[in-house]
Amino acid sequence: MLNSIEKSFDDSDFELDEVYRSSKWKSIAERSNIVAGDAFYGVYYGLASHSIHGSWQDILLNNLKKTENGYKINLDWHSIKPQIIDGPIGINLDIIALLNKENKDLLSNKEIVIKVEELHVYHKLLMETREKFLSKNS
Repeated sequence: MLNSIEKSFDDSDFELDEVYRSSKWKSIAERSNIVAGDAFYGVYYGLASHSIHGSWQDILLNNLKKTENGYKINLDWHSIKPQIIDGPIGINLDIIALLNKENKDLLSNKEIVIKVEELHVYHKLLMETREKFLSKNS
């Protein structure tokens, strides 16, 4: 991963120090460690972040072609892999359910609790249906 990131910087006009200086926020890894422990970032957030938010690396791999004179837009289609966002969606729903279980006053609005439970069911159904569809079309 580090080699890939370094290659992305080598292929661009950005310097890593410039990127570090551009953010006044604590890192996402630090914030997620405070909330859910250090494994959360690596397992859920870190793996999916590029797919959800995009990145310079994503742009280099999917949207640009390097030429002698710089970059050219790449309009070739790439199949997306939506499975990568299943982790963050599932963990967010699990966290809400856990918080509700531990602290009944937190989600006193029963409508919200019902909606979270419905989202759990819909998310599971969506994953199962998508995987059946993908297995038939692969």
